[in-house]
Amino acid sequence: MICINILAITLCVYDKLMAKMRKMRVKELSLMLVSAIGGSFGMLMAMQIVHHKTRKPLFRYGVPGLLILHIAIFILLHKYL
Repeated sequence: MICINILAITLCVYDKLMAKMRKMRVKELSLMLVSAIGGSFGMLMAMQIVHHKTRKPLFRYGVPGLLILHIAIFILLHKYL
């Protein structure tokens, strides 16, 4: 989980830098995929720190929604396993 969150932070910061330099960007699908497979906390943290993708509804509501889902899954697994 730590590695995927570090990857999410890195991708988000990298995409922000590329956006400022008007160079090739990271695909939104890639950013959401990293968030969906466990990097939602890192992505949300990076979004807030570098103010990236915070206006896009997919990221504004999708990443926090994924984080809530991940927390719920963690709690359920911890409770029943």
